[in-house]
Amino acid sequence: MCNRGSEWHRWDLHIHTKGTNKADNYACRDINDYCELLFKKAFEKKVYAIGITDYFSIERYIEVKAYQDTIDSKSSFTNEEKAFVKGVLLLPNVELRILPVTGKDRLINIHCIFNPDYVSHLDNDFFGTLAFKSHNKEFKMKQARLDRIGKNREYSTGRRYCI
Repeated sequence: MCNRGSEWHRWDLHIHTKGTNKADNYACRDINDYCELLFKKAFEKKVYAIGITDYFSIERYIEVKAYQDTIDSKSSFTNEEKAFVKGVLLLPNVELRILPVTGKDRLINIHCIFNPDYVSHLDNDFFGTLAFKSHNKEFKMKQARLDRIGKNREYSTGRRYCI
């Protein structure tokens, strides 16, 4: 039995990264520079869990997770920082913008945070069940289909990320 009582840890479940699908205004050169800054700040602020957020995608989560998995090879971190970074829980956070719009004519945001152990199933079990409707056609939201829709002006709605 533990006699310590409750332990509280700081979490931030809504972090967009370099390369985010909407409004990527980060000054970092690339995702590696961004990750260095992210994990240095997490160590400094003692943030133990981070939701890596992007619109209709977990690509940035996968990149940040790969950086975390190779933290031992990063010379800009101390051994204490590396140990901390290895213990940070990274969670994929898929942000959706859906209709109808709010009273201020804005799309409704929904955040779906997933168990990291389930990532390999998301394309089929989650993205494959979401649909985009345009011009009497329906498209499943798997990544390859999203890319095709985005490049095809015939299906443009004038609003990005609607389902």
